[in-house]
Amino acid sequence: MQGRLLPKYKKLYQSHPYFNWKKEFKIAKQLKLKHIEFIFDNNLPHHNPLMSEKSNNEILKLIKQYKVRVENLCADYFMEKPFYLSGQESFENIETIKILIENGSKLGVKNIIIPCVDSSSLNSSLKKKNLIKNLTLIGKFLEKKKISISLEADLSPIDFKKLLTDANLPYLKVNYDVGNSACLGYDINEEFDSYGSFISTIHIKDRLLNGKSVYLGKGNTNFNKLFNKINELNFKGAYTMQVYRDNDGLNILKRQLITLKKILKNYEKFKYK
Repeated sequence: MQGRLLPKYKKLYQSHPYFNWKKEFKIAKQLKLKHIEFIFDNNLPHHNPLMSEKSNNEILKLIKQYKVRVENLCADYFMEKPFYLSGQESFENIETIKILIENGSKLGVKNIIIPCVDSSSLNSSLKKKNLIKNLTLIGKFLEKKKISISLEADLSPIDFKKLLTDANLPYLKVNYDVGNSACLGYDINEEFDSYGSFISTIHIKDRLLNGKSVYLGKGNTNFNKLFNKINELNFKGAYTMQVYRDNDGLNILKRQLITLKKILKNYEKFKYK
């Protein structure tokens, strides 16, 4: 996850690191990480490098130089400006995401993650209906650029599956956040059995039940269940470490990367990218 290899930007827990984002490519290469999930948030969005052709070309040069992909974009921007909004706000959201799709396609992006949690939660039938309507409006654009929208939602397994099947959009997928599911008390087996075939990307982190993010392995995430279900699914997508962080960022990420590799030793067939 972008920013995890650097000190916090303005003490924000998760944000695009505007002043030194280029440094992460070199650090990722040194740590043998294969991809960086770029963040597009509501903090100076028009200055985000994803929004201009010149800066987008800089990203492309770094991808080629360090052999570190940008396979996913995490559009936290839509937490404050939910994608289920209507009217003028809907028009602005659609115009924004079209730019992300256009520029992202040049970088090799496969998924744009739209978080529908907390302030952007899909907690009414109208919000779900509007979301599907707005996603339908960008369908041809997504299909042309071969990019999926991966929803991250705090819906129960049954409700999430119903949303996906009701939408019936081939480009609508799921970003599975195992830490958030642990926080909400959802069962991994039930989630994967309900909508596992829709999962296109996975966030790795740990959280306490009804609580905050914690160091990997110290929370309520059941990693045994997680990787067993991933093996069953024969998942081929990307994994992003959206793990607990402190103000420094890099050292605690390195320690958690070691922890994750120890966990993965129990899964000989498991391949992460």
